[in-house]
Amino acid sequence: MRAILLLCFLLALPPLAAIGHDLYMAYGVEDAEGVFEFSDLGWIWVNYGAETYNWAQQNLDNVMWGAFIDPVLRQTALIVTLVPALILYTVLGLFKVLGIWPFSGAGIRFGRKKTDGKFQFKEGSQKGTQTKYKRK
Repeated sequence: MRAILLLCFLLALPPLAAIGHDLYMAYGVEDAEGVFEFSDLGWIWVNYGAETYNWAQQNLDNVMWGAFIDPVLRQTALIVTLVPALILYTVLGLFKVLGIWPFSGAGIRFGRKKTDGKFQFKEGSQKGTQTKYKRK
């Protein structure tokens, strides 16, 4: 279960980084107009890793670049990074509702478990017996 929580956290970091970058570019840079705009993924790649962008463009087929990679690079970085996280969160939510692994046995629960009002360390379905103490 902790691995799933770690995966959810790691998939939440790229969208947060994209929002942070856009906020920094809008309000942190002095020569910016102060207008908040979302950055394209391709613009970020060209500005911060031009060598790797040029290498990828030269080594990949032009048909594949134009059909698959270029449309993704034209999208907003926030949307591109948010899609995998939303897919995982949706699948985990569906698993939770259906009670499938890793939430096996949980299912949908509304409210709290009903108990008989007595404090006990056993399950709520088992009747607890009082402990009787005898003096010697």
